[in-house]
Amino acid sequence: MGDLKNFYQSPQRLVSYILQQYLQQSLVPVLIVACKVEQKEVQQDHELQPVEFCKKYKLPAPQKFTCLDRINKDIYVKLATLAAFP
Repeated sequence: MGDLKNFYQSPQRLVSYILQQYLQQSLVPVLIVACKVEQKEVQQDHELQPVEFCKKYKLPAPQKFTCLDRINKDIYVKLATLAAFP
């Protein structure tokens, strides 16, 4: 875990590192959430954009989420399903 301190400067790299090293080899379900989808999509500060990252690591596409104009119940259903049936 000593290598992790190099990644703390970039949260995106830390998430990528954790997924590659720990979660990809386990059966822990992963859900990437795209927040604030009512706003324009912006380029992320990472070599892979979220959709590309999910494809590369064989994860479901990012779940779009907003609570600006309504409560998005789909995200809670997906989280509960992942927890119940990993």
